[in-house]
Amino acid sequence: KEDLSFDCNVMWDEENLYVAANVTDNIFCQNEVGANIWRGDMLQFAIEDKLHNGDFVLAGGGVDVNFTEFGAALVNNSTPILYRYSSEHNKCPNGIVENVDIAIKRDGSHIIYEMAIPWTEIFGAEYEFDANKIFGFSMLANDNDGEGRRGWIEYNSGIGSSKNGLLFGKMSLVGKN
Repeated sequence: KEDLSFDCNVMWDEENLYVAANVTDNIFCQNEVGANIWRGDMLQFAIEDKLHNGDFVLAGGGVDVNFTEFGAALVNNSTPILYRYSSEHNKCPNGIVENVDIAIKRDGSHIIYEMAIPWTEIFGAEYEFDANKIFGFSMLANDNDGEGRRGWIEYNSGIGSSKNGLLFGKMSLVGKN
């Protein structure tokens, strides 16, 4: 638990998905930049909105690789970044996401991640938000103690050992009535 664990909260409104995570990691190591941040200590997560009637559906069976995936990292020990690895239906460009509110702070063996990500940065400019949708979701914290990525701990599968949205868990949005 002291080597690698995390707690996470996800909230939403009509404009943003909010992610707050507290990762416990006994040795912090993030020496990578850009797309390679997954090799260091960082938070990685993916979301998709292709669920139909609450079930994952993939025409013809197989593997689902059409989802939006992000990585959040504290690079150079001071700069928080959110990197988009993929975008559902290629609606958004891959690379560092500029249109995001992000803060990442280290406090001893804890790394605190806070993000407000516009839905349009997740699913594209024409995305119409629907609070009644059920989303596919996966999150993991990568671990690097200074000698390369040694593994990860995950909440739902689908992005760590393979890219497969069919392994995601389901996430529904709950709001005030």
